[in-house]
Amino acid sequence: MRMELRAEEMRLDRAEELRMDRAEELRMDRAEELRMDRAEMRTLRAEEVRRDRAEELRMDRAEELRMDRAEMRTLRAEELRMDREGQVQMSIKACEAVQQGSFNGIALHGDRGQKVINPTKFYEALCQSMKERMVRSEEESLFTKINILNPETWPSPLPVMYGESELRELCDQVKVGFTGVKQAYLRSGNEQVV
Repeated sequence: MRMELRAEEMRLDRAEELRMDRAEELRMDRAEELRMDRAEMRTLRAEEVRRDRAEELRMDRAEELRMDRAEMRTLRAEELRMDREGQVQMSIKACEAVQQGSFNGIALHGDRGQKVINPTKFYEALCQSMKERMVRSEEESLFTKINILNPETWPSPLPVMYGESELRELCDQVKVGFTGVKQAYLRSGNEQVV
């Protein structure tokens, strides 16, 4: 009986030790989990702070851009207002000068022999003058040569060697390799023929 009691005591002691070991393991596991949870929480908090800061910076930058745009609009509006005021002032001065018959001490007088300008001819001359200023005569040939690249200007049916000499001249003029351009030109010509 003693032995049984002793065995029972040992078994109970062993069970108590196991229970205590298990409790210690659980406590250690829980402590480790808490440390990991704290580390994860710090990491998460740091990530949230980083995201919040990035969002603040983005919002600040967006606000700066809005303010810059608003300032630019204000400046443009102010410039336009000043231009308009200047134009109005000039118009007022011109009207006053006509009424007074002088401008800055210089007498204004009309020439009774002046001829009335034909508006149609005036605008035609103005357009021609603008065209001459925008496109120099030496560039006109370039525009004519470039027109060979426009499929809408090609004859139908398309002759075999159509535009090759003009294309070569164009490539020479703009200093581009003729072979590659010719191949692309031929491909587009074949697409038109089909």
